[in-house]
Amino acid sequence: MEKIFDELFGELTYNLSWIGKTILSIFGVEHEVGLHIRCNEGENITANQRQVYINFEQHSTEILKNTEMAIFNYYLEVCQDYQARLQDAELIKKNAPVITRICELKDLVEAQTLLIDYDYQDEKPIRMGILFECTWEPEHGVAVRIENGEIVETGFQDIVI
Repeated sequence: MEKIFDELFGELTYNLSWIGKTILSIFGVEHEVGLHIRCNEGENITANQRQVYINFEQHSTEILKNTEMAIFNYYLEVCQDYQARLQDAELIKKNAPVITRICELKDLVEAQTLLIDYDYQDEKPIRMGILFECTWEPEHGVAVRIENGEIVETGFQDIVI
């Protein structure tokens, strides 16, 4: 595996993407998460991908607050369906409880990966995503897709993978 040290991203290893680490502070918890910058083998990280990350860093407080709200609203939409599937009161309490405040998600959601998508070098913005493990959907997790610093979709992790 190829390894590099990048001034912006730090130590990166290539394994189908450039992979490193970064810190996200979300739901009142600081997480060290994977940083994945999608590039084909033999390609370098583009200036556009760097700018997407710089913009994210500059506006991370606002973007992460919006991420919290997006996941909270998404959870409120799907919670009853998961509760109906679980049917057991203890499982519901543990995996899909009724919540009324965003801060209660910190026990249900854990940030895993910040992903910067391929630079297709077209007019479309480079997508970015934050992937989370969550108690109510352990197989598919939850993610937010971000374009131009705005949350455009919340759902299973496959919306950004």
